[in-house]
Amino acid sequence: MYYRYWLHRTERPGHFGIRNERHKLAFFYGQPLGMKGAMKTATVPAWEFYDLEKDPHENHNAYEDDEYASIIETMKIELLKQREAVGDMDGDYPVMQDILEKYWE
Repeated sequence: MYYRYWLHRTERPGHFGIRNERHKLAFFYGQPLGMKGAMKTATVPAWEFYDLEKDPHENHNAYEDDEYASIIETMKIELLKQREAVGDMDGDYPVMQDILEKYWE
């Protein structure tokens, strides 16, 4: 499942992500993108990954944990496919192109 959270706030930055039965991967791009009600203050982009079986409350961001590297890589590929499928590629937001180029490892 793909999702996008557009209402950027510093306490919950704008982000998009993907999840399956066990894992959740999200990219917090941290930009208001001109959305009504969004905070103007940008936040530093960051990835988050959770093993929902081991961590159902999402308390430990396991993005840097080596044991999940191949799962994260696979989920990033699927995330891109899902974004393309729904036409959510941020073509109208040049700032997003720069962020994605820098942070999409």
